[in-house]
Amino acid sequence: MTVFVIPTSTTIPAYRQRVTLDGVTFNLRFRFNGRIGSWLVDFFKEDDTPIVYGRRCVIDWPMFRQHHHLEDSPEGQISVFDTTHRKIDPAIDDFGSRVLMLYFDAETIAELRAAP
Repeated sequence: MTVFVIPTSTTIPAYRQRVTLDGVTFNLRFRFNGRIGSWLVDFFKEDDTPIVYGRRCVIDWPMFRQHHHLEDSPEGQISVFDTTHRKIDPAIDDFGSRVLMLYFDAETIAELRAAP
């Protein structure tokens, strides 16, 4: 079982992050929307071809749950986790401290689905 912590930042309200998931490189664009008080993430292929725009970072909700059928989406699953277990979505300064973005690789997802 492999769980990878995707590096995040709270020093600026908008930034890009390159990450390799299951051997495939993706570009992520993070931005905090003060109007709704939420972090949003856009997912791109390595060449910046868009996959999904504006996924809201919600605690314990798989980010690709409704987009997993897309050909270019990650094989595993990305989820936002509250380390305090209070299930509070990330505020502008919570990523990397109270809140982590986790990637469960494809093998881990298959094991979890096969478990009795």
